[in-house]
Amino acid sequence: MASPGVITREKDVSLNINSIESNASSMVGLFRWGPINELVRITTNESELVQKMGRPDSATTISFHSALNYLTYVKPLYIVRAVDDAVALNAAPSTGTPTIVGNDGDYETVDLTGNSFIGHYPGTLGNSLKISVADDSGFSGWEYENDFEFAPQTGEFNVVVVDEDGEITGTAGTILESYELMTKVEGSKKPNGASAYITKVLQDQSQYVLTGDLDEIIFTESGSLGIYDVSLTGGVDGNDSANADFSTAAQALSNSETLDIISTFTSAVPAASKGTLIDTMVTRQDAVAFVAPELDDVYNNPTAADDVVDYFNSTINKNTSYAFYVDNWKLVYDKYADKNIWIPTDSDAAALHSRVFVQNEPWFSPAGLNRGQLKNVIKLAWNPNKAQRDVLYKESINSVVAFPGEGTVLFGDKTTLKRPSAFSRLNVRSLFIVLKKSIAEASKFQLFELNDQITRNVFRNAVDRYLNSVQGRRGINRYSVVCDETNNTPQVINSNEFVGDIYIDPARSINTIKLNFIAVDAGVSFEEIEGA
Repeated sequence: MASPGVITREKDVSLNINSIESNASSMVGLFRWGPINELVRITTNESELVQKMGRPDSATTISFHSALNYLTYVKPLYIVRAVDDAVALNAAPSTGTPTIVGNDGDYETVDLTGNSFIGHYPGTLGNSLKISVADDSGFSGWEYENDFEFAPQTGEFNVVVVDEDGEITGTAGTILESYELMTKVEGSKKPNGASAYITKVLQDQSQYVLTGDLDEIIFTESGSLGIYDVSLTGGVDGNDSANADFSTAAQALSNSETLDIISTFTSAVPAASKGTLIDTMVTRQDAVAFVAPELDDVYNNPTAADDVVDYFNSTINKNTSYAFYVDNWKLVYDKYADKNIWIPTDSDAAALHSRVFVQNEPWFSPAGLNRGQLKNVIKLAWNPNKAQRDVLYKESINSVVAFPGEGTVLFGDKTTLKRPSAFSRLNVRSLFIVLKKSIAEASKFQLFELNDQITRNVFRNAVDRYLNSVQGRRGINRYSVVCDETNNTPQVINSNEFVGDIYIDPARSINTIKLNFIAVDAGVSFEEIEGA
């Protein structure tokens, strides 16, 4: 037993709530490269988009340019590639058998016997790939010898992956990747401790190829001793939008615990899949789906307003604050095909929404002349007039309008909720998404604490500080936090539960400005008129 004395201890009973800072959006679409039904995060620019998802063709150009359009405003963007998995195939050697290996999960289960290498992902881009391998006996004089610093020793080999036809980079013969001092021995290491096992290295690092059957890599196959060359063929895209499995791809966006996003945009996916994506956001309860009509509804269509209303009210038919409709498409330049193409403006609306999270506050409206200016517009598919916009807005459809001398603007901020509610405006929905995420995340630290007055005071004080900060940043008019014995009754406590009631009076965006101009006679006092 210690001698008498005073021992001090500290206990942290503070709780801080930090605002959720995510501004990421997402999309499901058709692309020529990349994993199937898995998230791909794009954080930089067009070069990264091309590297990870492939250069566009006629079947994928709308998805590609919608993604690219979003990235011109804000980053990051999560992309999920969908395909028709009944026809999509990874490229393989001509002596092998093409099969579908959609992602790394599939790679662990698919039988690749007879295929030395395969394209990392399904698609015709894999048909442009050549793999050349040289061991210690073939390295000297190998056409790629000068691209390596070290020559392989016994049991080692060097590998290059080449864009043989130029379909990937635009230049035939471009070396895409190179791997030095590889082996076929599982678990083998380089002197620096890095893996030398070719299967693992390609799975972890290669954007273009995977190994299949290592016994097929025979260093006399090409006719040159110590060299193995193989070109891949038989890859199929599976980019038929009518048959692509968008619903399965949408499931990659469903888990709010592992994917932190604030929106998705539906690009040009079929109407049923747009509905699936909206339902996914409704289930998440923390992100908004942005949706545009079909091009035929708005381009060269004298009944565009009626057809847009019919599309959203009959074909899509959603009543929720977790969806946002826009009424337009825009013409953009496709440098890969050297022509102009139409893309829907849902990616613009989603980007404007994400951008206010970065440049302003989440509870600011993304619409209007100050924050709603669209980029990269050659022209709009149609330019709804005031009467048409009135019809559309009554049906919770937001217009994209070109104003002479003022630019092309998102001119509405209604969600698709068709009843009187504060949540009928996007800025209020965004406010509550941020509040719920932020307070819920901090509340995790109250789990397994005691439901007593101390715990309740800690929670109430933290929420009060946080909401006071939001109020000071113009997001809230009034609020009240109740967390005491009135809502944490003995029955609640005995059920091992904890209750906090948070009342919010959100700030509203201005949708109508009324200016009254009054003419007065000479000599009449303005004060008398104002009083009247």
